[in-house]
This record gives sequence, structure tokens and C-alpha cells, in this order.
Amino acid sequence: MTPCLSSSLLAVALAAAALLTDDRARAAALVALVPVLPADQQPGVLAQALTAATAIADDKSRMTMLANLIPLLPADRRRDVLEQALAAATAIADDYGRAASLAALAPCLPADLLPEALAAAPTTMPLARAAALKQACAQLAEDQSTASADLLRMGLEGTDRITCLDVVAEAAPLIAELGGMAATQECAAAIGDVHRWWP
Repeated sequence: MTPCLSSSLLAVALAAAALLTDDRARAAALVALVPVLPADQQPGVLAQALTAATAIADDKSRMTMLANLIPLLPADRRRDVLEQALAAATAIADDYGRAASLAALAPCLPADLLPEALAAAPTTMPLARAAALKQACAQLAEDQSTASADLLRMGLEGTDRITCLDVVAEAAPLIAELGGMAATQECAAAIGDVHRWWP
């Protein structure tokens, strides 16, 4: 709906968004408006959205909003915000909150920050590991570097069978491309063997 707003209605929408007292609602409204703003207005509105997003009290909601906001930030600001968000997510004491927050951030993380996210992801909760490993698979598909493959191996260590199967399913096209269909079948067979040995 926002792309159809005239400049005067856009100004009204911005003013209304800025008046919202709920941080989550204000951040969401500002983030929705950024793509349709003139380029000269975007930095100021992004700064307001970032302030509102970082003030959200609920950990998962804050990380989800930051994950929506980070791609809109200028490249020179993105890394700093990602590092701060990742530090905040890894510091969450509650396993579920940490896992949900890391899962929300994972799609934004570059390869060099994924090991930190994987290390902080609770092994008993596959949500964050699966999200970080999915991002590792996507990056491996792009560059096929040994660093991405090592990251994938690292992330699978200590995970449960369900997470392994989820990751193998997600990475199946890539595994098949790298090692043929036989490699994908071998991965699934190995997981099945482990299940038979240690149900």
C-alpha cells in the first residue's frame, strides 16, 4: 500500500509512525515506509527505526525486527548492527529465547559470524542451528569454499538426528551437485544407521 502514497500522505504516514508509543509497532511502521521514501529521507527514518527496534523489550521480537531492518541499512552500518544484534542474541540466558533470536538473525549473518551463532545455539533446540546451517548451505552454494563446508560440519556436530535430517534435506541439491545423488543417499543412510545403533 505504501508505494501508492503521495508525498503529502507519506509525510502524514511518517508523522503517525513517529507518534506510535509501542516500540515494535513504531519500528515496523518505519521499516515499512523506508523503501518508498526519497533517498534523502531514508537515513533519518532508518535511524529512528533502529532506535525503536533496539528498544523492543521482547528478545525474539527485537531480533526479528532487526533482521527485517538490517538489509535496509547502508552497507557501512550493517556490519556494526549485525555484530551488536548477535552479541545481544548470544547473551540471552533462556535457551528458547536465544534459539528463536539466533534463528531470526541467521539469514542476515555473513559466513564469518555464523560460527559464533552456531556456538551459542542450544544443542537441545534445533531451531537456531537449522537456521544458521541453512544460511551456511546458501553461502556454500554461492562460493563452495572449504570454509563454508567446514562451517557446515561444525554446525552438525552435537546436533540431534532431526536437525541432521532437516539440514540434509535443505542441503540435498547442493550435496547432490557436489557429490552426486549417491552422496545425498549416503548422508541419509548414515543418519539411519546411527538411529539403528542408538535409537
